[in-house]
Order: sequence, then structure tokens, then C-alpha cells
Amino acid sequence: MKKYLLILTLLGLTSCGTAQTIVPIENEKGFQEEDGVTYYYKDVNGALAKFTGTWKYETSTETFQITFYLIADKNRGSYSEDRLESKFKYIKNGVEIYNTYQEINSLTFFGGFFSEPNDTNKIKMSYHEPGVAYKSRYKRLKLEYVPVTSIGQMPTIIWQRDVWQGSPTPPPYQIPKNMTLVKQPL
Repeated sequence: MKKYLLILTLLGLTSCGTAQTIVPIENEKGFQEEDGVTYYYKDVNGALAKFTGTWKYETSTETFQITFYLIADKNRGSYSEDRLESKFKYIKNGVEIYNTYQEINSLTFFGGFFSEPNDTNKIKMSYHEPGVAYKSRYKRLKLEYVPVTSIGQMPTIIWQRDVWQGSPTPPPYQIPKNMTLVKQPL
């Protein structure tokens, strides 16, 4: 009898633990969560991997270099997610405007979601620049991965930051709104 009570007690304790439901990250947007369930938006299909690494945009007056990192199982309180974060450097007219590579624990361009679940080449992300007081949770940065189409070509990312609309006045962002970033070899 004691054996059965012990088994029932153990089963009751296990069922009280928080279960985690894994949802593929490309299905995060529009997913209907249920109360009392902890979700993990996981990159089970490797959809974020193509964005990781170092990318560069360069003109005669500007250089922008960004490295995207995959952060796995980032706890967000009521849920967890895999997400892209970055470090970057921006130089304009020979003057270094930003360089977050030198900062410890300073990762930016947080999280995001795929615009369309069936197109994992397009992702929307939160956008922040160092020292700019305005912080928004809105997904104001769109990235579109463009795969290689010919031998010797490197993949690119089309970078589009949303145009600011309404008030308050636009934050004093300095990084260009539109760029084509080229993947840098390892």
C-alpha cells in the first residue's frame, strides 16, 4: 500500500511541474497561446542560422559591419525563445559613430518574428541604436536574406528600417535606413 501511495505522490508532483510546449520559431507570429502553458519558440528547423555571421555594407563614405548571433532559449518571463542579437560597427566619413564589438554584454537588435511563416528569408526585428533614448518594442527593422544565385557570389541581406510615422518626433538614428549587406567569409 505504501508503495502505491509513493507512486501516486510522485505522479502528482510531476504533473504539477510546468510543462513546456515547443513551437517552431517561424510559427510564432499569430500563434494562439493558452493560459497556464509555458512556450518555447525554438528554431527547430534552423531558420535563423542563415542570418548568423558577419555582414558588411560599404560606400565611399560609410562602412557598416554587423555580426548576428543566435541566442538559444532566451527566457522572456512567460515564455522562452531563440533569437538573433547583434554587435556592430558604423563609420561615417572616417569617424567611428558606433562600435558595440568592444562592449561586454551589449547585444542589440533584439528578437523578432518571420513576416510570413512560409517565408523564412524575411524577418522583422526590434531596432535600437546605442545612446538613443527612444526604445520601442515595435518591429521596425526588416531583414530579407537573399541566397547565392551564381558561383563566387556571397549571400546578401536587404536591410530596411521602417520610416517613422506620427509622433513623437523620429529618434536621431544614424545608421542608414536601407542597405544591402554582403556576407563576409569566415
